[in-house]
Amino acid sequence: MMGRNPVTFLFLEMPADLVDVNVHPTKAEVRFRESQKLYRQLLSTIRCPRCGGEREEQMPTDACQFFYQCTHCGEVLRPLSGDCCVFCSYGTVVCPSMQTQPDRKGCC
Repeated sequence: MMGRNPVTFLFLEMPADLVDVNVHPTKAEVRFRESQKLYRQLLSTIRCPRCGGEREEQMPTDACQFFYQCTHCGEVLRPLSGDCCVFCSYGTVVCPSMQTQPDRKGCC
């Protein structure tokens, strides 16, 4: 796959005025008005309850992350009761599944 870009599909629901589809003549590329805000929704800082260590991590968009090993103390974090993943339990931003459907009881 040298010299080629992987294909990625990302499904987002947002107001049309926040997206500019006229960046590329073939519509192969779009630009977001508030791209940093969108990017921050896919990142979350996980804080370890044992040592207080923090690390910014990219959240998976297609699955829940049930385990996370703290890079500071080695503690393996698991979701708290009632949460679907470690991002919902210990992160600054809940997982993408819960962002889109906050009334759901877990994303899986």
